Amino acid sequence: TYFYQFWYSQDYARFESPPKTQPTEDNKHKFCLSCIRLAELRTKEMPKVLEQIEEVDGRVYCSSITKNGVVYRLGDS
Repeated sequence: TYFYQFWYSQDYARFESPPKTQPTEDNKHKFCLSCIRLAELRTKEMPKVLEQIEEVDGRVYCSSITKNGVVYRLGDS
């Protein structure tokens, strides 16, 4: 008997090999692959400023940001 573990990708609707993530020496005793995957998804979903133009009265004006791996630029429709 064989046992295989696959990752289901909702984007492509297929099963893939799971991502290879190894624990580092400082977190070997508390390593959790699901926690690492969720943290990566959360950081990917948060918008990040790539090219900041200026900051006025606490507002940040930028020419491009990224969210979910997609780069949005000023003037995109």
